[in-house]
Amino acid sequence: MRREPTDPSVVRHGRICCPACAKPVDSAGSPDGKPGRAPRSGDFSLCFGCAEPAVYEVDALGRIALRAPTPDERAECLAKNAGEIEKLKAFIAVCRRDLKT
Repeated sequence: MRREPTDPSVVRHGRICCPACAKPVDSAGSPDGKPGRAPRSGDFSLCFGCAEPAVYEVDALGRIALRAPTPDERAECLAKNAGEIEKLKAFIAVCRRDLKT
């Protein structure tokens, strides 16, 4: 894993897929702009394709995967990140609108 040189809040990792929409995911970031760190098991991710939450899993060899959250994890993520999720949904809508024009 490596930190994105142009944005220290982003850490690049190998390509994995969103469990909700299968969009490729190759980075993790900090929504508050603080320097990012490598994802740990149990960390939440929000997909830039569908805005659905996912949960990182990291095995003993450092391999990363995303899985669908349990109902309790999903509720926790939505409660903790409501503002970021709404901003992401608005961003996705603008990107989709721009692609149509």
